[in-house]
Amino acid sequence: MTNEDVPLRFDAERSGMHGATGIYVRAKNADGHWGNADIAEIDRVSLFRWLRSRGGENLWAENTVMLLLGWPQFAAEEAVAALKETTHG
Repeated sequence: MTNEDVPLRFDAERSGMHGATGIYVRAKNADGHWGNADIAEIDRVSLFRWLRSRGGENLWAENTVMLLLGWPQFAAEEAVAALKETTHG
């Protein structure tokens, strides 16, 4: 399974952030149903994967977006582990 095969996931605790950025992606909710999610509504690993989904890799820029959306930063080692977790699990 590749990183692209793993769906982005809603974070139920962030549902009040719908429309926060105006940038929407397809994501699955806790019930497994697809919907449109603002990138502020997806979970931390999904956001990280989405930021890298077009082949880019810039941890400084990725962490800037994470902070702006209220998430803690990723350390380089944690970023690698997050990507492995979604492609091997």
